[in-house]
Amino acid sequence: MDKAWISVVLAGLFSGLAFLTHLNAVVFAVSAFLFLVFYREWRGMFVFSMITVPICLIYSDGLWSNEAIETYMFQLRNWPTHQSTFGEKIDGGGILGTIGNNLLRLAGEHKRYFWDHDVWGISGLFLFSLIARFKYLKKQCPYLLTYTLILMLVLGVLSSSHSPRYLTYLMPFMIVIISMVIVSLKLETRKGFKVFFLVGVTAQLVFASISFVTVFKRNRDHVLMHSEALSAIEKGTKVLGPWGMIYNNIDDYHIFSYKTYEYIEDMENRKLTQQELLQLAAERFDIDYIVIDHQRKIDKEFKWFRDWEIEENDYFEAYKAIEDYLVLKRKQSI
Repeated sequence: MDKAWISVVLAGLFSGLAFLTHLNAVVFAVSAFLFLVFYREWRGMFVFSMITVPICLIYSDGLWSNEAIETYMFQLRNWPTHQSTFGEKIDGGGILGTIGNNLLRLAGEHKRYFWDHDVWGISGLFLFSLIARFKYLKKQCPYLLTYTLILMLVLGVLSSSHSPRYLTYLMPFMIVIISMVIVSLKLETRKGFKVFFLVGVTAQLVFASISFVTVFKRNRDHVLMHSEALSAIEKGTKVLGPWGMIYNNIDDYHIFSYKTYEYIEDMENRKLTQQELLQLAAERFDIDYIVIDHQRKIDKEFKWFRDWEIEENDYFEAYKAIEDYLVLKRKQSI
């Protein structure tokens, strides 16, 4: 077996394994398949499919019944997200409607690349490199360029939202392309091009430094902090708190996330008041305790517990304040 076939086999193997780790990683299998179709590598496409598809089918274990399939399709059509529903990909009002919805999603892909300062620098460098040095990249690495472009399109259509976190699937290829353009600068005769590109590199270093500082500031032992906050709560109770509390605590407590209430706001297209959230927590989800972290104290988008001010209500009362956490307890009268 020559190197080309080894590459196809490994691509099929790891594309399938990637899909097993995360549903959105299906972009790798689809992109590789389309890549082989684009270059009319029919035998390679067949071998790739024969390896990838069986591995991907492991994901469907437990779905082989009409009831399970119906439940799974319902979940896909009612995907909880702050973007347009994921269900539009598979149920867009017929074939033309689905195609139209996905084209609209692609039209909004700029949100992913310029979501915030964490990705401004690298996205700007990548897109500038791709556009300004397209002919160079096409000549030097046509396969890399083709695969990257296909992956960008597939990511735009199949990812569950425009969140920049899904750029992690694309970043290895972004970095390689940016690096190739940097190396090619020594042959570049246009001074303006060099200056502009170096400004972009500098901007990326600045944005990356800001991100690192933010990460280091937040780099605390959250597992220990969550355990300390939960130490005042009886085990086996239902607790509404930061999603990170599941780590090392999910076996001892029934952990509920604030994401539920964010999705409720999204579906109802309105903001919940603190009273409404507390009522939902008590009456609909039967929550025993609410753990409010520092992020909720300063959150500007979801202001349910801004400044830890708890309004008079019939459902919960302040129980304990533990460093960066305020714990509310269900009132006994409920």
